[in-house]
Amino acid sequence: MKLLLFFLGLFLSYTRKDETESILAVFNRGVEALNRGDLDGYLSTYADGDDVRWVSGGRVITGKANIVAAVKERFSTAESLGVLTLHNLQVDIQTSTDALVFGEYRQVVDSAVHRGVFTVHLRKFAAGWLILSDHASALDD
Repeated sequence: MKLLLFFLGLFLSYTRKDETESILAVFNRGVEALNRGDLDGYLSTYADGDDVRWVSGGRVITGKANIVAAVKERFSTAESLGVLTLHNLQVDIQTSTDALVFGEYRQVVDSAVHRGVFTVHLRKFAAGWLILSDHASALDD
């Protein structure tokens, strides 16, 4: 019985490591797309549907189509995106299909530096992990 529990624990440990890597890949893909001015590539990391949520700049926007419109309005040119980096990512796998990621961001646009923190809820779909809810809070002075 102890041996069975040992192997079960080992399996779960490897599974969590694989899932964590898959989740972090979503963030890497989004940051890389944003930094090359590819908003559609960045937005592809969000799930489709009316229950998807984006909270930023004091606004709560629901629905993938509304999020796409708001992001494209806010960042109308590649230059307005600047360069985004993420730091101190902490992945918390809640269930086999849900995870939370906490982290810090830094976005440099021209000479302005914007920084803040975020909490992102991801869900695992057939296509892989996608963002279901994204809440960012600016720490700008």
